[in-house]
Amino acid sequence: MSARWGVSSWLRLALFFSWLALPAGLHAATISGTVKDPSGAVIPGARVEITGGDLLQPVELTSDPLGQFA
Repeated sequence: MSARWGVSSWLRLALFFSWLALPAGLHAATISGTVKDPSGAVIPGARVEITGGDLLQPVELTSDPLGQFA
């Protein structure tokens, strides 16, 4: 091995490859539901915004003609 590959070079290389493995440990989830008014009638075309948790940015959805979103 060349003397140009010092400990810091190997450390950077190891960190790079460990970073590539991060997405393998991530979890996925789904959320769905029905938008209804207080009387129980569905609301088609309602804007649904999902925030919080580990989301990097809010997720925006629109309910379908049956008031459902997924």
